[in-house]
Amino acid sequence: MWKLTKTILVLSLALMAGGAFADEWSPIGIEWGFGWLPQENTNVYGLRLGLMRGNHTVRGVGISVADVSDLFSSERTSVTGVNIALAGSTISTEHFAFLVGGAGDNVQVKSGGIVQICGLGCSATDGFAVSIAPVATLHEGTTGGQIGGVNFSELGGGGVQIGVCNYARGGWSGLQIGLVNYIEGSWILPLVNWRF
Repeated sequence: MWKLTKTILVLSLALMAGGAFADEWSPIGIEWGFGWLPQENTNVYGLRLGLMRGNHTVRGVGISVADVSDLFSSERTSVTGVNIALAGSTISTEHFAFLVGGAGDNVQVKSGGIVQICGLGCSATDGFAVSIAPVATLHEGTTGGQIGGVNFSELGGGGVQIGVCNYARGGWSGLQIGLVNYIEGSWILPLVNWRF
């Protein structure tokens, strides 16, 4: 446990050193459902703990039951670093994020990239993403890789899909490996399919 604590602390300090500090920020942020410490809109450059929603910017490590900020406001939490949500999260990233979601994650990749591992499904919009989920991974307009039972890719993008069933449309280009592989405007093929 002490090694994990030291690792989180070192990672948080490294991310803090690389980020540009805003006027209002804190090294630790806590949200318990009815309030925030230090306050609602304070950015966190370090460690954020929460139940349902977090601060607008997290550079470091975020741990929560569910990070569903955009259900309560017009802005998603912007994460650079590591975000772990027991149920799942709806966030955005402008740099790089590593996400672990119990049920699923929905991420808007403004720039940079993400790696997400989810218990049920992952969704990424724009940018570069690598998504791993047992039931389904969903990408819209992303470039990267998907590993899952069922993989969907819509609205362009490209990369690699590895799964039982792979589906792509909207100008997607790349390689599919699975039992059933479909690329819009092409054949439905077993084992391998591609369009470049």
